[in-house]
Amino acid sequence: MRIEDCKKDVVAQNTETNKEYRARLREEGTRIPTRNENLMKTKINRDNPIEVRDRDEEMDWFAKRSARTEVKLQAQLAEIKGNARTFKARQVEYDRSRGAYESRTFLEATLNLKGIKPVEDIGGMETQYDEGEVRTSGGELPKKPRPPATMVRAYSRNIEVVGAPVA
Repeated sequence: MRIEDCKKDVVAQNTETNKEYRARLREEGTRIPTRNENLMKTKINRDNPIEVRDRDEEMDWFAKRSARTEVKLQAQLAEIKGNARTFKARQVEYDRSRGAYESRTFLEATLNLKGIKPVEDIGGMETQYDEGEVRTSGGELPKKPRPPATMVRAYSRNIEVVGAPVA
């Protein structure tokens, strides 16, 4: 018998795969037990050493596999936490991608907030901004702190400018 004849016989029998069979049973409303349910229902003969050994081997195999999976997941979590960027780093990257650090309005506003008088050209403002970042990250305070009128605190609906109460 040739392979083509066997294939025709199989097609003529209209066999279905295991997946198709289980899907058909589900459509009919038959509940198919899971592997865990089947294992839990299995009663082993404690007098038969072969069944006891097989069951113990399966339990050992499951415990080892669980331990390997746990170690793998912990390693993945540690890698994810190690590669996680801070909020500030993500914000800086976002701002750079949209060109905020090359914007005159952004640089002027930031320099004014830091108490630095911005220069006219944008290249000079970028230099001032970078120097200000180095100064603030190095622990030195800027020479001119912000004037108190620019600091605003908001408590629920009452907005109060420090040093000047709102009427």
